[in-house]
Amino acid sequence: TSLKLHQVDGLNWLAQNALVGRPGALLADDMGLGKTLQAIAFMAWLQDEANAGRRHRTPFLIVAPTGLLGTWRAEIEKHLHDPQLGPLVPAFGARDIETGKASLDAANWRDAGVVLTTYETLRDYHFSFARTRFGLIIFDEIQKLKNPGSQMTRAAKALNAEFTLGM
Repeated sequence: TSLKLHQVDGLNWLAQNALVGRPGALLADDMGLGKTLQAIAFMAWLQDEANAGRRHRTPFLIVAPTGLLGTWRAEIEKHLHDPQLGPLVPAFGARDIETGKASLDAANWRDAGVVLTTYETLRDYHFSFARTRFGLIIFDEIQKLKNPGSQMTRAAKALNAEFTLGM
């Protein structure tokens, strides 16, 4: 998918932040300006950097409200040629509804391209998530972490990421 000029500027800004070693950034454009597409383009850029040997290949984690997980999956599939980011692994709920197997085993995520989870699952299984080094963690609707004393915020702070993107 072609990016609009302001999205290209946003992607370049995110890439520059990553290149200079910043731990993360906040993407706070108004609704409807394409933050999700910019984040997907940034994931693709990071993947290209890993393919070129300039970064380690590690999975990406997207933490979002339950109602947005389907949107993330659909947007990734819409804008990128599969399997550019690698396998997309859902990690929420006690059991995978398709296979009945436990879906929250950190070993399942190490070879993933993108791991999708909810804030509540992150809170409930933060030790499992903290065991994995993620190349990028995206917090969609990051305002859910505004209370520094909440279990969700503490779980988010325990994660291990090369770069964190708040949206």
